[in-house]
Amino acid sequence: MLSLSAFSGVTLYYYFENNGIMRLTASESSLIVGTIPVVTLLAEMIAFKIRPRAIGKCFDIGVWLFFYARSSSFLGGLWIYN
Repeated sequence: MLSLSAFSGVTLYYYFENNGIMRLTASESSLIVGTIPVVTLLAEMIAFKIRPRAIGKCFDIGVWLFFYARSSSFLGGLWIYN
């Protein structure tokens, strides 16, 4: 079961990432891929009900505002984050 979930997780990750990269510029794609650790941290905080610190909230809001204000393809961003 573990090997099946590992195979499907990697396969789905690269499927969505490659579809998103085709719809975005290189700089937008690298910005999204660079924020994956931040999104993972947020998912962990939600799943385990960890209280975030104020500096983390400010950083995350800044990254999201920067990306969506300058994005040429909202759909491409959704493909990568999916």
